[in-house]
This record gives sequence, structure tokens and C-alpha cells, in this order.
Amino acid sequence: MHKISGWTGMLTVVFHAVLLLMDQYVPYQIREIFIPFLAKNDPVFSALGTISYYLFLLTLATSDFFIKTLGRALWKRIHFLVIPAWILMILHGILIGTDSAQPWAASVYGGGIILVMILMAFSVSREPQ
Repeated sequence: MHKISGWTGMLTVVFHAVLLLMDQYVPYQIREIFIPFLAKNDPVFSALGTISYYLFLLTLATSDFFIKTLGRALWKRIHFLVIPAWILMILHGILIGTDSAQPWAASVYGGGIILVMILMAFSVSREPQ
């Protein structure tokens, strides 16, 4: 389930980037999506999403393709980059999202934050002392 959720998240990010390329309301060029701070539309808030993507990609790639090569200790340190990636993604969505002021969006962000916090607390409580 953990691996599937990671790949589903990555596919969602790729879908988001493709939609931005096709968007007529706030058009983006491919370099604006993949190079942080280059976007004409809110360059800092756009960059939060781009940096989040790269951290997430690094986490996913090392987990699926390089875990044995890296060794468990280094892999685990890299894997924890998903936390700042998630924080940057949340900030990106709240600060630049065109629907962020809508009640449903606040519910999605709030529900996601609560769910992740509960799962993190559960994970930490299961760690051997």
C-alpha cells in the first residue's frame, strides 16, 4: 500500500504539471515548471511545488530503485525527505492554488494534514525504543 500511494502521488504530480502546460488561465512553459523560481506566476510559491517535486522524486527513486545500493541507514535518511517535500507541497497548494479559498479545498488540505499527522504519530509510536 505504501509503494502504491507513492506512485499514485507521483502520477498526480505529473498530471498536475501536464494540466499546467495546457492551462489557458495561468499559462506555464515547461521550463517554468521544472526550474525553481523561473515561473512568471508567483515564482516563489511556484518554486515550492517544483522543489517539493524533486524531493519527492528523489525519495521515490531511491526507495524503488536504489535501496539495496544505498544501504538501509542512508536510504532511511533520504526517505525522510518526504516530510519537507510534503510541507512544501502543502504550502505550494495553499499559497498559489486558485481554489485554496474554497471551503472544499480547505477541507481537503485540513483533512490531509490531519491524516498525515495521525499516521506520523502512529509510525513514531511503533518505533522500537
